[in-house]
Amino acid sequence: TPSPHLAPRCGSNIVTCDFASYRAPAAVCGRLMDILGDPATRITEIGGVTAQCYTASDGGKCCISWSRRVAGLRVEMLFGAAVEMMRQCARDGRVSGMAMDVDLAGVCTVQCLSGREGGCRE
Repeated sequence: TPSPHLAPRCGSNIVTCDFASYRAPAAVCGRLMDILGDPATRITEIGGVTAQCYTASDGGKCCISWSRRVAGLRVEMLFGAAVEMMRQCARDGRVSGMAMDVDLAGVCTVQCLSGREGGCRE
């Protein structure tokens, strides 16, 4: 009997950290996640953009970005991969990471957490 082949599943959120480039202040990323996690914000539809950013009063900037536009995307869908990147990639008060195989509204894509809003590519 041949063994069954399993198709790769989207949604695995495989994280790679970047400890050198585009590192954002972890506290600013935490604040961004607080703002996006507010019940009034969570269900906001953001299908026409590829980043959500927050800039602190001291100029520190953090962005959650993704590699392509996703119809029907809501803010709350960004949290799973963002939390994993914060958990795995925060070092010395700064964070930068990329998650592969992220499921955003049924679209398999790449999601990033860093100090820039562009550059998150598949």
